[in-house]
Amino acid sequence: RSRKLKEELDSLQQQLAIKSVTRTQDKKLVDLRLCRLCFKTKFADGVGRVCSDCQQRVCPQCGAFSKPKWNAKRNKVSR
Repeated sequence: RSRKLKEELDSLQQQLAIKSVTRTQDKKLVDLRLCRLCFKTKFADGVGRVCSDCQQRVCPQCGAFSKPKWNAKRNKVSR
């Protein structure tokens, strides 16, 4: 019984090792200079602009850059 369990454990470890190798090969590296929405536009300075809706660094074609307006009567930020 212990021999059978040991064989199962060894086979599971081998399967896990194979899966981890294939995951690292399939995993694509994400360039931080790319737009977070379209993943096409690269920023020359690497910064981009922060979208006011999603708070991600995006290109001018993808994001909304309107700044929230301060309403003094309600002491709230309104869009």
